[in-house]
Amino acid sequence: MMLRGKVAYITGGSAGIGEAACHGFAAQGAAVVIADVDAEGGSALAEALRGAGHRCLFVETDVRSDDSVARSIAGAEAQFGRIDILYNNAGGSSAGDGPVSDTPMEVFRAAYEVNVLGTWLVCRHGIAALRRGGGGAIINTSSTAALIGHPGYDAYTAAKGAVASLTRSMAVSLAADNIRVNAIAPGATGTRRVTQYAADGKIRSSWMDRHLLGLIDPADIASAALFLASDASRGMTGQVMVVDGGATISAVSRGQCA
Repeated sequence: MMLRGKVAYITGGSAGIGEAACHGFAAQGAAVVIADVDAEGGSALAEALRGAGHRCLFVETDVRSDDSVARSIAGAEAQFGRIDILYNNAGGSSAGDGPVSDTPMEVFRAAYEVNVLGTWLVCRHGIAALRRGGGGAIINTSSTAALIGHPGYDAYTAAKGAVASLTRSMAVSLAADNIRVNAIAPGATGTRRVTQYAADGKIRSSWMDRHLLGLIDPADIASAALFLASDASRGMTGQVMVVDGGATISAVSRGQCA
């Protein structure tokens, strides 16, 4: 029970990696706050977790809205009396992404708002709760796209690069408050959305082939988040943990030079 007695606030928790994290954190003893814009999915997941005997709360939350995040954090702390873990999982890319010269401004703004602004706002309002509890852990979500050249996704790459940089800066700022800040950089992960993108040819086959271990299971990303949230990683802060099946170190496409 790595998180017994802890309260974890997880954005984008109703599906995909977030859903896997909610199950994993709850199984390890945490009370889980599901913060998501999907009221139907979030409520159903919260009901299922409570039915399994876990402490859980769903709070409808738009991470792009300062007011929405402020209300969500306040509601979570009021319900459970504390918050120990902020997991900024909400984010995503757009099929309309592309090179800087061609990508519509609304696509860039959308990538920035959900990935960077969302992370910023949750930390902005959640850090005070962590301080009141004597410290805690923040896990942000970057991407392998922020670490290597990844043509055709310039808006998403820029946003996830900003998250990685913000993680390092926050780690320095918050160490004195006993708050550790780390990030996960997932590779292509087999969520319903990514699986559909791959089936529709919206993800380059050459990029998929670089994942030597295949598509990452959402549960594997959730396990990395669990590690970073727990005392097992108490000596780590300011790090970007790559979970990508070998994609960032591979120049090999199924046994042939790329």
